[in-house]
Amino acid sequence: MAEFYESQDIPIRFDVFKDGQNTTPGFASVVVYDPDKEYILKENAKVSGSEVRYVLKGKNVEKIGKYIFVFKVRVKELGDYTHIVEAKVQKLPVPIREGK
Repeated sequence: MAEFYESQDIPIRFDVFKDGQNTTPGFASVVVYDPDKEYILKENAKVSGSEVRYVLKGKNVEKIGKYIFVFKVRVKELGDYTHIVEAKVQKLPVPIREGK
């Protein structure tokens, strides 16, 4: 399991399957919520082959706790499906210093 920290990017990726086989989605979007279940943003996710990818930029990762990513993935001949990913964000153990 990946570890995520405040003010750092959160990369999310997953594969899409149809009848047990990889399939290429036609479209994917994501809505992101912070640990207080407050809406952060809605964006399109990238689709590469059967993989859906999205990176929440560190400037949007301001709080400690569980971020929720709600993906809408369109699969040809099957319609739209929801896929939910949760990412627990921790406090950085040591502050990052630039320029040293």
